[in-house]
Amino acid sequence: MGGFSVVHIIILGIIVLILFGSDKLPVFGKSLGKAIKGFKDGINEIDVESKDVTTEKLNAQQIAELKLKQVEMKLEQAELKLRQAESDKNKA
Repeated sequence: MGGFSVVHIIILGIIVLILFGSDKLPVFGKSLGKAIKGFKDGINEIDVESKDVTTEKLNAQQIAELKLKQVEMKLEQAELKLRQAESDKNKA
């Protein structure tokens, strides 16, 4: 109940055969197959584009983190030089 049984599908197939004729059914099936293939290709293309965008975001984030570490290291070096200069000044 609420679904299609085998009998329903057979009856539907007979009605379609009567309406469209046996000559047009292969053409209809071929065009339907092309439409489905085009839809799948479109979905796959969207997936590839979204993966590319995700990879670019990750790469940008990694670059930003590396630059931040580089700046932090330069700051530490500057602080060490300042402390060294202060200790040299205090000794003199």
